[in-house]
Amino acid sequence: MLFAVMFYRQSMLKQDSDIMKVSGIAALVFAFITISLEIRQAFHGEFLNQGPTSNAEWYAYSVAWLAYAGSLLALGIYQKSQDLRRASLVLVLLVVSKVFLWDMAELEGLFRVGSFFALGGCLIGIGYVYQRFLLKE
Repeated sequence: MLFAVMFYRQSMLKQDSDIMKVSGIAALVFAFITISLEIRQAFHGEFLNQGPTSNAEWYAYSVAWLAYAGSLLALGIYQKSQDLRRASLVLVLLVVSKVFLWDMAELEGLFRVGSFFALGGCLIGIGYVYQRFLLKE
């Protein structure tokens, strides 16, 4: 992931837009994979392919991915980068799909309720941020 970010920064200096787009997307995807694997390791230790995935782990994926999307949105607003804001939107759409297609069917009890309310709160927050900071541009 670090190499993809460094490659992106280097291509920005050389003004090579094709390489810049590919390396930027690679850096975002590598960060997403890293976040997901860190959560998996937190719940399963060093053996990532063993054991069932618990409700808490599924909930942790949703929360971490929403936090990543929020950080991309904040960074996109700060740097005035439409590409980062679009990446944040793609990630939010992924989380919305996961919550409605997977979490609502598979999670039980308070994890289902927490997942739904956390997603709703984040969507309201994103709407507020867009109205407050981006509609003024």
